[in-house]
Amino acid sequence: MARASGEGEDYGGDEVSAEVRMLMEEDMRSALLTISQRVRYSWPTDLGGWRRGSSSICVGEGEYESANSAQRPKITLRLRNQIAWEAARPGLMEMRIGRPMFPTLSVRIDGLESNRLYTIFLDLMPKALDIHEYQSGLWISLQTTKPYPPPNQASLVCVSPLAVRSGSALEDCGMDFSFVKISANPCPSINRDEIFVHRGQIYLPRYHIVRYLTGAEMAVSPHSVEVCSNGLLARLDYVGTYVIPETEFIAVSDYQNRQILELKLDIDSNACGFRGRRDSNCFPN
Repeated sequence: MARASGEGEDYGGDEVSAEVRMLMEEDMRSALLTISQRVRYSWPTDLGGWRRGSSSICVGEGEYESANSAQRPKITLRLRNQIAWEAARPGLMEMRIGRPMFPTLSVRIDGLESNRLYTIFLDLMPKALDIHEYQSGLWISLQTTKPYPPPNQASLVCVSPLAVRSGSALEDCGMDFSFVKISANPCPSINRDEIFVHRGQIYLPRYHIVRYLTGAEMAVSPHSVEVCSNGLLARLDYVGTYVIPETEFIAVSDYQNRQILELKLDIDSNACGFRGRRDSNCFPN
């Protein structure tokens, strides 16, 4: 784990880091899932304003961030592999179920406090509950829906193995979710690298940011019953939720649009699951 510069007395140095590592498994996922479920699904509709190439839109903001927005730089996430994602247009990017997401979700981050500790984690937001089918070159709604997330589904958030990092380390190195795989397996047990999806549903990845409270901040922080039941949750302060509209995709069992397969082959001809498929005739007309 990267150690925040200037942790010192506020964070108890490596003792706190060891404590966080001990809690990272069940408590970490439980706490982060609780936080993500508090943020309502809000698909960005007003994209008419100017945005620097493939930068984020904030769709949820914590009390701390709102109160200090005038004094602090705005937190912004920017897509590293912007060209690969935008090449799918005007079509819709397709992601194969059971495979790692490709192009990957890798972002640069600005606006964090350099000496604070953060966790950035990922979930998916459905555009709608409709299931779509590829017909005559278009994705058409079948007028059927499936609930998302389904009940008793545990694999709904993905957290990097380097979950706790300083603001300075995150701004220097960014955040890479190249390990994320989508799965249609309805399983109540946790798979750390997978996020559940329905085939034919359209999703937008959400990046949630939380920061770790100092001992002094925890002393004055209100603790709900929910917080008290999870020790790590009491230490987390929700900062905000961000989306990058260019990363919208549809979950598929197999590629439907030849343009998408050609795009992925052009980016990486050795990508897992692509070999031998360029000449395939299994695509719809």
